[in-house]
Order: sequence, then structure tokens, then C-alpha cells
Amino acid sequence: MGQKTLLPEVPIGTIPTTTDGASAPTVYAVVSTDSQQWHDIGDASVVTLFCEVIQAPTGTSPTLDMKLQHAPTTAGPWDDIPSGALTQFTTVAAIESVTVTSFARFVRVVEKFANADNVYSYTIRLSKVE
Repeated sequence: MGQKTLLPEVPIGTIPTTTDGASAPTVYAVVSTDSQQWHDIGDASVVTLFCEVIQAPTGTSPTLDMKLQHAPTTAGPWDDIPSGALTQFTTVAAIESVTVTSFARFVRVVEKFANADNVYSYTIRLSKVE
């Protein structure tokens, strides 16, 4: 069995930061603690994304979509990881996770909010198994 490693915590307070070019609603890439928009997964065989929405969100018709993207280099191109999306968060607190086993070396978390006034209180964490 491989060794499980928790990657550095992904800070939520820095969102939104940069867009990845998607059309409205804007898609924001989460920035990691070392100011990169990606994590170097290396030779990991499994990656898991965990998200906990701590309390019910506010705003106009709040929804939050979260997914994993990957790329062969830090410059991209960035593509969605098949089966790498969490169930959409809507109006209640919830905990979701998704595990993927096929991905490129660099991985990032992407979030999409339905409306600019949507406010969610949540934490996310990536882990990998080497």
C-alpha cells in the first residue's frame, strides 16, 4: 500500500483570484499556499479532493461547483479530470469527496459560483497516495 500525503492546505480567503478563460459564470482557480495555481502530484497513483461546506450559503440562488483539472506542465493546457467533479453544493452544509486514479502530473482545483453574491463558508483539502 502506498503512502498517503496531505498536500498543503488550499486557502479559501484568496478566491477569486484568476480566471481560466471560461465564459460566465466565471470560473476561478484556487491559489495554493505557495502562490501557485497547481499542485505537483509527482508519481502519485491516487488523488482525493475533500470539501466541507460548513454552513448554509447566502446570496442569489447559491450553487458551487468544484472539480479537478490536470495538465502535463504548469503552463497547461488544463483539462477536466474525468470523474473528478464533486456533487454540486446548493443551499445546505455538506461534505463531499472525489477520488481519481488517472491524471497528469499537475493538478488544480477549480470552483464555479452561480452568482457574484454567493457566499460559501468551506474548507477544501487534496491528498495523494504515492
